[in-house]
Amino acid sequence: MPGWLSDCVLLPSEIQAFWPGITLWKSRRFRAVIGYVRVGKSGAVVVTQPLGNRSDWGAVVREFEAEFSRVTWFGCSGDFAGFLRSGKRRWVTPIGIERMDNPREWVLLLRRNRNLMKQLQRAANHGVIVSEVNPVEYSDELVPMFRQWIGRKTHPFRLGFIATADVSDRIKSGRIWVARCDGDIVAYALVCPDLSGATWLIEQWVMLPNAPNGSIESVISAAIQGIGADGATCVSMGLSPLDGLDRSV
Repeated sequence: MPGWLSDCVLLPSEIQAFWPGITLWKSRRFRAVIGYVRVGKSGAVVVTQPLGNRSDWGAVVREFEAEFSRVTWFGCSGDFAGFLRSGKRRWVTPIGIERMDNPREWVLLLRRNRNLMKQLQRAANHGVIVSEVNPVEYSDELVPMFRQWIGRKTHPFRLGFIATADVSDRIKSGRIWVARCDGDIVAYALVCPDLSGATWLIEQWVMLPNAPNGSIESVISAAIQGIGADGATCVSMGLSPLDGLDRSV
């Protein structure tokens, strides 16, 4: 990761440009990088948008798109989507919003959300217990759990970048909360920090089919309160994670 990026304010989802399996393109003229995956012989799907000075967006986009026959800007911000327009060689696909919350205010949010409180109570009634665990010690158990979970998911077409089974490195580098029922892990949440360490991304939340109702809500709630207690000022569930796009879609 270029050192100058430490001076930039990045959204948690933009950190995904540096994940394993993502190719990092660097501008020859500006301080800007773009994370992307190649599609076919000369196409590219970009992870969110260019990282760097927004005033350089136009020139950076032209420089990048000149190297490909078609480019899809996937999961970009509303500002960037408004800056660009889809065309013959370009698709712009903003997806939803990236909600940001203050972890220190999470308990207040819980009290105002009756449905969420009911889910937490259901999990507690089933004896679900949540705790933070050492990522290194539990990675061998959680990676197969993730693969079992993703193996049950289907997509309308081959979108390998939506989720990946190669998660061992990220599990070891983040913080993990697990939910246990009768001693067995039935759900977990993986959270990872941005460059500053003040903003955290809930990168994965995984639940087994036999997990009691409210298990996933319980681990997410515990994770948010945990990072808040340790000084985090912002938490996000991000957009669609991008990693390891299949060769063809």
